[in-house]
Amino acid sequence: MGNILKTLADKKRELSPMFVRIVDYVIQYPEEVMSETITNTAEKAGVSVGTISRFCKEIGFGSFTDFKVAIARSYHHPAPSDSETQGSYAGLKELMSIIDANLSVADQDQIKDAARLIHDSNHVLLLGAQTSSCALEFVRDNLIRLGILAIRINDVHDVLSCSLEGKQSTAIVFSDELVSETTIGLLAELRESKVHIISLGKNSMSPVMAISDITLVPISNDHAKPGFGLPKVIGELLLSDMLLRHLIELDEKYPESLNKNAQRSFSIQAVIHGLSKKFM
Repeated sequence: MGNILKTLADKKRELSPMFVRIVDYVIQYPEEVMSETITNTAEKAGVSVGTISRFCKEIGFGSFTDFKVAIARSYHHPAPSDSETQGSYAGLKELMSIIDANLSVADQDQIKDAARLIHDSNHVLLLGAQTSSCALEFVRDNLIRLGILAIRINDVHDVLSCSLEGKQSTAIVFSDELVSETTIGLLAELRESKVHIISLGKNSMSPVMAISDITLVPISNDHAKPGFGLPKVIGELLLSDMLLRHLIELDEKYPESLNKNAQRSFSIQAVIHGLSKKFM
């Protein structure tokens, strides 16, 4: 369809007043639309969710996700040919679906509770391995920028060296489906030390989830199953980003720390822009 933003501007005269509202919002805020759920866009455009769905079908898209992918294509690479972008379009569409799934289904109240545990803690312990290391290091880096003591732990000796007695601590566990006995033992040691545990992983039935205070599960693009591979990594990063955003809102000292220590290195919009550049 070429440059969808230009197409929308050209078609405004042919559209109903409600559809024109959507066009005006999309043209003014294309970056925001790429990262929003259909509900967010409907609220900001001043229309209903049903109107957004009808609008997408009216202009030739099967879903709101398809429409957002077209915006990403236009925003970063105007007027690509269909033959050149067929495979890339499919890849970006899948990734956008993963993002939509996590944004739409994430339990914001639960994420806020997790942020509160971190805020009320003297320090935060982080545990994870393999593909989870990406989200773990991202969270650790940004907690430090916020002025929060964040320590990566690997074994019981690391726990003992943290001097947990008399301090309120929270552990964030980035877990895979297979959890070693060593990890379970480490978490048991944390429990004995009265440490709150936030688990973030793909298997809600794993032993880690069973002993956690709060469980956050990234999902894949089918909105039902936990993510695997790249969907898992993206889901963990998005949930981590939401957790950090809620944390920043809890105390004015956090924005002040960011100003001193450089801004956060990550945002949902940055993910979408990065993915569109990578796959388009």
